[in-house]
Amino acid sequence: TGWIYLGLDTSVITGAADSYIMPDEGVLYWRMGEQIWRLDGRRLSLVENGLDLEPYSVSGMASPATNVSQVTRNNRAFLGVGVTLSGWDAELIQLFPESTFLSQRMIYLVLIGLGILLLWSMSALLMRWLDAVITQPVAALRHRIDEISEGNFAIDHTIEWSNELGDIGRGINHLAGNVEGLLARRLEDQKRKQDLEYQMLQTEINPHFIYNTLNSIRWMATIQNATGIAEMVTAFARLTKSISKSTEKLVPLQNELALLNDYFTIQQYRYGGDIQIEVAHIDDEAICRDCMIPRFTLQPLAENAIFHGLEPKGGFGSVLLEIRISPEDGDVLVTMTDDGVGMPPEQVARLLDAPENRAAAQDKIRHVGLWNVHRRLQYSFGPSYGLTVESEPGVGTAVTIRLPYRHNKKGDSQDAADLTG
Repeated sequence: TGWIYLGLDTSVITGAADSYIMPDEGVLYWRMGEQIWRLDGRRLSLVENGLDLEPYSVSGMASPATNVSQVTRNNRAFLGVGVTLSGWDAELIQLFPESTFLSQRMIYLVLIGLGILLLWSMSALLMRWLDAVITQPVAALRHRIDEISEGNFAIDHTIEWSNELGDIGRGINHLAGNVEGLLARRLEDQKRKQDLEYQMLQTEINPHFIYNTLNSIRWMATIQNATGIAEMVTAFARLTKSISKSTEKLVPLQNELALLNDYFTIQQYRYGGDIQIEVAHIDDEAICRDCMIPRFTLQPLAENAIFHGLEPKGGFGSVLLEIRISPEDGDVLVTMTDDGVGMPPEQVARLLDAPENRAAAQDKIRHVGLWNVHRRLQYSFGPSYGLTVESEPGVGTAVTIRLPYRHNKKGDSQDAADLTG
């Protein structure tokens, strides 16, 4: 074995401590092996007798690489704080009075306490601010919603703050106003409905009187063997009762056929039997029972056939009725054909136009019934349903109703009422 000696200038050690700020009465020492030197500026002085440092407990206050020790000099306690250089048996030690350490520790404790107090105060202020900005407004909004649920719809401007929650408050006030308006309109509609029901109860007196009068006329005609008058009055009474009392929008097809028969009964007596109606063909009798059709659909078509088809040629002729199921889509096709005067193609082309689109007033009056029926069918079933018209001058006119095979959900017949009313 051998030895290698390395000579270093002392400034290598002392130069690193030039900028080090020492506390009052503090001294720096450099230990290497068993030798200890004192740093005085840029000069190293060997300490002959060492420092006699004893361990000092500062648990939790120093890192593992820091050595804290204690020494007594001139009846005064000093603390030594040393930092060992990694990989070297060397240590830099700072010696200072214990009273300085205790006073600094007290300062640190006071600063920590002040920091905790400041943090607590800031937390309290933050909580109070959050309570004023969020918690209290949310509670006010909840209270306002509870009031609305209990029926108080008055506008509360105190919840319309100048922030996002204020926007919610304005929305709640707007909602409350809308609900109050809706309730007011509903009450008004309910009152109007009650008034209409009362008026309907009043108007039932007059139709009942008419039915009783027609019933008396029918019995007088029967007693006098005037069967024509009795049949005509009976048919008229059924028509009147159906018009005045029935409120259903859709009825079974057989009900419409019954009303159509009553209508033709009256017209046959009017024209002296020169007008005939005949049901030429029905694919299936169940259609009449199950298929639904808007009320008063067939009667306007029959009226149009008589007054604008048969009457212009002298008031005689016939009307044929066919009820078929379309093989393409299963729809019900009801065709009413008359052998009247017919119409030219240009008149047929504008027949189903809206009345306000027709130039001729006479044409408007003549065909407004067909247009109404066509629109009611489309409103009830959709644009693919309604009327189609085919006509030829001097031959006649055929009007076809296209209906969906909509079954009667009630499953029963609603025949026209008798005259016992």
